[in-house]
Amino acid sequence: METNIEQQEVKPEVPSWVLNRHPGTKSSDWSRLSTGGWVHIEASVGEGARVGDRASVGEGARVGAWARVGEGARVGDRARVGEGARVGEGARVGEGASVGAWARVGEGARVGDRASVGAWARVGEGARVGEGARVGEGASVGAWARVGEGARVGDRASVGDRASVGEGAVFEKSPLFIQGSRHAVCHYSAGMMSIGCQFHSIAHWKEHIRAIGRSNGYTAKEVTEYRMYLDLVTARDAIVFPPAKPKKKPAAKPKLASEKKATKQVAGAA
Repeated sequence: METNIEQQEVKPEVPSWVLNRHPGTKSSDWSRLSTGGWVHIEASVGEGARVGDRASVGEGARVGAWARVGEGARVGDRARVGEGARVGEGARVGEGASVGAWARVGEGARVGDRASVGAWARVGEGARVGEGARVGEGASVGAWARVGEGARVGDRASVGDRASVGEGAVFEKSPLFIQGSRHAVCHYSAGMMSIGCQFHSIAHWKEHIRAIGRSNGYTAKEVTEYRMYLDLVTARDAIVFPPAKPKKKPAAKPKLASEKKATKQVAGAA
């Protein structure tokens, strides 16, 4: 006598690292893809997209068609990874953050909560884009570079390898970056310049560079070196960020013959 035994599919056990990455979730909230990645049941993964082994996509997140989330990477709750975008191995896209279509986030890079990386932009290996920061369309952030919280990198601008854009800074142009003998010099916004972690107006540097240098232990020779960089930045600022031209007042409209006649009549009555 034969006995038919119904074969039941056994749901794989959700590993602890998934639950640790996404606190507040439970095992029943997760589904494992054939590629080895874990996706929250309230998330969506588009056609042809791939979520690599030990990667995770959080609650409410969206991974667009043909996108790639690399091995060990993490896409936070309510985050967006656009069509054809790439999130490298071990990278992290924070909660509510967005990575635009065909953008690239390198291996081990970090895109902070509510930050955005525009379409076709590039964030290099090991780079950090702070919370609420914005990297414009077609822009690039070099390997191991830093874009501070709330900072903005404009469309098609470029931040070099290991460069730093401070918190709240507005970076609309590709910067001048000089590694001096003591600290790096950076010029990326109109009338402003940074030496090391100090960010001041060019006018402030001109007036106080000697005192600032001495307070930071600069020798007289080093102060002279950084005055040279200041002169270079001053010249560059005038070229890259020219002052806006004053708007011309619109020319007065010529009076019609009837208006001229009326004006004469009024003058005569007076």
